[in-house]
Amino acid sequence: MAVAGLRTASLFEWSRHDTRLVRWTRVDGTALDAVATEQLARLLAAHIVEHRLNGAIQLRNAWVRVIGGGSAYDAREQDAMRAFLGQLSPATDREHRDSLVAEYLWHVLSIEDDAEPELVAIRGPKFHATAPGGDGLTVRRTDRLVFTLWEIKKHTGSHLPSVIGGAYDQLGAHAAQYLAEYSATEQVTTDAEMRSLFATLVQSWLAGESHANVGVAVVATHAPRRCFSTMRQHFAHLNGVDPCRGLLASIATFPDFANRVTEILWTGL
Repeated sequence: MAVAGLRTASLFEWSRHDTRLVRWTRVDGTALDAVATEQLARLLAAHIVEHRLNGAIQLRNAWVRVIGGGSAYDAREQDAMRAFLGQLSPATDREHRDSLVAEYLWHVLSIEDDAEPELVAIRGPKFHATAPGGDGLTVRRTDRLVFTLWEIKKHTGSHLPSVIGGAYDQLGAHAAQYLAEYSATEQVTTDAEMRSLFATLVQSWLAGESHANVGVAVVATHAPRRCFSTMRQHFAHLNGVDPCRGLLASIATFPDFANRVTEILWTGL
């Protein structure tokens, strides 16, 4: 199991970059040794289980039991766990599986980022990496509720700009549709302030209102010190003070790391 009390964020070196055009965070894990990488893999696996099995406490407890060296899954538990974690099986398409691991790394880092305004809500990752729709949405509180629509990519090569540019293009073409999908599923909330926000996500985006933000997160194998420099010109219609966000998380051994996460998840299955 992961070390009790250890946070995923604490294993990385964090740096903030706030320019006139974009505000982005560099989360550098390229110097992690084997012990720290294993700790990170176990923390992320536990986070994935918590997210996917949040409403299935008995199954979540069964995973904790098995991963901790206790009794094996019974047949029904095993079938149920495979249903919840099947997209993260070591036997599935590696590209899709690794993309899900990257999305969950964004998810936990967003939750644990204490330097950002209060996180009111976070949506994503999806159950399937290839499912249509947005990758993630965060709602934070400043003087009011503000939202950020996120596109999340993984990249194991050396040329990041093409991947980031693809994320800009994808958001530029499909942001309104992604937000419409979030709006349709979230208007049922009983919180009046949140209901009002979600009811107007699309209009707020199209009008470029000050509480509408855009974000691109990339999980890569290296950590350049300059990134997202052309982002603002792709979203010139947004009228907030600093509506563009970036997150660059790096793990030098990311393909092996993602594989290890799935091995831990799949223990006993």
